[in-house]
Parts: sequence; C-alpha cells; structure tokens
Amino acid sequence: MPAAIKPFLYSEGDEVNSMGIQHLRTPIPEDVLPTLKTGDRLMLTGIMYTARDAAHKRMFESLLKGDSLPFDIVGQTLYYVGPTPAKPGEVIGSAGPTTSGRMDKYTPKLLEMGLKVMIGKGKRNEEVKEAIKRHQAVYLAAVGGAGALIARAIKKVEVVAYEDLGTEAIRKLEVENFPVIVANDIYGNDLFELGGNNFESNEKGGRAAVVTETLVHNLLHTSYEDLPSETIEEAKRSLLNWLGVAIGAVDHPSVDMVLKVAQWVGGNEQATILGRGLKTNLLFASLVNGMSSHIFDFDDTLLETVLHPSAPVFPAILAYVETMGLSGKDVLFAFVLGCEVEARLAKCLYPSHIFFTTAILGSAGLSI
Repeated sequence: MPAAIKPFLYSEGDEVNSMGIQHLRTPIPEDVLPTLKTGDRLMLTGIMYTARDAAHKRMFESLLKGDSLPFDIVGQTLYYVGPTPAKPGEVIGSAGPTTSGRMDKYTPKLLEMGLKVMIGKGKRNEEVKEAIKRHQAVYLAAVGGAGALIARAIKKVEVVAYEDLGTEAIRKLEVENFPVIVANDIYGNDLFELGGNNFESNEKGGRAAVVTETLVHNLLHTSYEDLPSETIEEAKRSLLNWLGVAIGAVDHPSVDMVLKVAQWVGGNEQATILGRGLKTNLLFASLVNGMSSHIFDFDDTLLETVLHPSAPVFPAILAYVETMGLSGKDVLFAFVLGCEVEARLAKCLYPSHIFFTTAILGSAGLSI
C-alpha cells in the first residue's frame, strides 16, 4: 500500500542501516567482493569512472593494438552512463544508467585487465557472467528511470579521456551514497534469473495463479473503512507530492509536444491539463498530467522494484473526478487500491522484468 511507498534512495544514517543497506567505499577492496551476494543493496561513496558504448569500443581497440588504457582500470568501478549536460550551478545533468548489454562484447577483456566492478541496467550475456565469475568481479544494477535522483549522488566530475566523444567521454566521478543492487556476484548468481525462478512454477495453478486470485479477492472485499489511518495519511502525502512535481513540469517542452497531438486528435473537453488552462479528453488529460509528474524523476519511488506508482494512477483518477463528481474518500480509496495492485505485481515481476516496471504495471494500477 502507499504506506510502504517511500523514496528512500538517499536516506541516511540509522534509517539506511535498518533497511539492510551496506555502505561501501570505492574502489571496493578486493577482499570485500567475496562478501557481496546477489540481491544485496549498497550505497557507494568514492571514485568511479564512466564509460559506455563509444568509450568501450575505443578502449577495446587500444588493447588489441597493444596500447595502454587512458586510466588505470585495475580494481576500478565503471558506470555505464552518458550524462546530459549540467545546468548552471550543477556538477552534472541527468545520469541514469544505460543498458549494459551494449558493453557485453568488450567486458570480458576489461575484466581480464583488472576491472572489478561494473554498474549499469539490465542483464548480461553468458560470456560476461562467466568472466565475472572467473575474474572475481561483480556487476551492480542501478535504478533505471531515476537519472535526476542519481545525479544528486555525484559530487564532482572530471573528464579524463576521449573528450571528443562528448557525453560518452570517460569521466572520473566522486560520488556519495550512490544506490545500487548486486546483480551478479563472484559465485555466478544472477539477480535477473533468480527473480524469474522465484515467480515461475512448473505446476499448473502455481504461484502466479495464487497471487492473482489472492489479489483479486482482496480488491473485491476491501472498503475504505478497512484502510488503516496511517495508510490514508500516507496516501494524502503521496498525492501532495505528486501534485507538486507535476506542477513543476507543466511548462516542459515534452508537455508541449503531447498537447499538440491531443489538439490535433481533438475530442470532448472533459478534463483539465494542469497549469495550462486547457481541457482535453480523459485519455490525453491522464497522459499529459502523468507525464508532467515523471519528467523530472522526483515522483514517489518503490525502490525495491523501481516502480513510480502515483504517476500512472492519480492522473486517471484526477480526470474522472471532473466527469463523475467523485468524493474525497473515493479518490483516496481508488488511489490506495491502484498503488496496491502496482506494488504487489511489481514485487512478483521484479527483477526478472527490470526494465521500467511503471510502464508495464501502470495500466494495471490505473484500471482499478
């Protein structure tokens, strides 16, 4: 329920420790790597280097020619990212992870050269997983779709090589409380495979059927009066958070583009576009307002599943409020149930379906 939906990406001190998050300095000492297990949540502080497609290709070609790498890779951490330009007064722009599979071709060679830690998004191929195990390295998964939040953990940036590659140049980063999850450990365990195995069953009517049946039963037999008072308060807080971040992006160019499409398609003026003084049909109003709330990545996050629950659910509720005259209780009840469905399903699917659970499960939540 929303009471469990808290953006704890950057919590600190005792709160972090109570959630089982390990704080480590980078480069991670070699004797610490064997203690890391698939599924462990970490906060990294220290030095890491950025490198994605183009930089990997150039490093790989240098090694084939017998040339040295532009920095000492032994024991180091590589983050697969091509950050956007920094705004005035900031050290870096959005810095979310890119898909790691694009680096698979080059990774075994870099591991052979002494690379120990990689950070990215998504699965690795079998060759890379074998190389990780052989060279006693680890692969860490960063949160996809949270580039603006991750940027807050980056305190200093220095271009160290391949400046001509622009955003894909190799950069040295100083980070503080950089959140990651151990995806592949030195023992050959794979978070993505484990997640799928935990959900799948060879028996007809296995866990998937049980989860679905239980969820539907609970939805049909839950009323507003069943909601704990703390859940209702947390729902109110989440709605205010959603409204604030949505209003903050109402003038974003992305919103302009979708509005042009909505105006071109036409339709009944049923629901309001936040901050624009315009109305459009229910579908486009939900789309535009939901998009506004997620543009800056500051909407609520269920970190353990990388889910942004409010972004798809509340815009749909808001649109229907205008046409159906829903009460405040109706709104809160619909919001709680919608988030509950998203969160429960996300916990079943993640991490076997790591790529942006909000896009996959948002429709299930808003349909409630």
